[in-house]
Amino acid sequence: MSPYKVIEQYELPNRNRKTKNDTTESTLPLIDQSRGEDTISPPKSPVALLRKAIWLGFATAVTVLMVNVATLVYAVSRSGNIRSNATVYDGSCDTTKRISSGLHVLINILSTLLLGASNQVAQYIGSPTRAEVDAAHRKSSWMDIGIPSLRNLRSISSVRVILWVVLMCSSFPLHSV
Repeated sequence: MSPYKVIEQYELPNRNRKTKNDTTESTLPLIDQSRGEDTISPPKSPVALLRKAIWLGFATAVTVLMVNVATLVYAVSRSGNIRSNATVYDGSCDTTKRISSGLHVLINILSTLLLGASNQVAQYIGSPTRAEVDAAHRKSSWMDIGIPSLRNLRSISSVRVILWVVLMCSSFPLHSV
């Protein structure tokens, strides 16, 4: 059995049959014609999109970590001593300036990607679920929706609050440098 879920396909309504209240043509989702017939795929759930965004953020963080470790290993292997300053390049000033500028651009690109990924995941983690919003409404309270909010941290699960705090603490050095 395949580990992948089978996505249920829906048939499109007959386009030749029109009723006076027929608005299907303007509201139909994208058509999947890979099977050679007019079918549509159901929309992806918000949870599936959330998981995809979190995995993309994780992949970005792992990629940045691997580039940093590879650069460190390269520099240490060139210097031969882990306790001394690691030299990436030893040569002419012009070449050193170009390498330095290129490395700074690479560092800025990687830190921007990492900061963007952590920001997106922090927004997802700090956002209330429907159940949490309903619970707040039952208590005659409210929650912020669609914006980053420290106020929501009082009403979301403690595991998500801990994850949010850890993510913010790990992202702080990127903001301060």
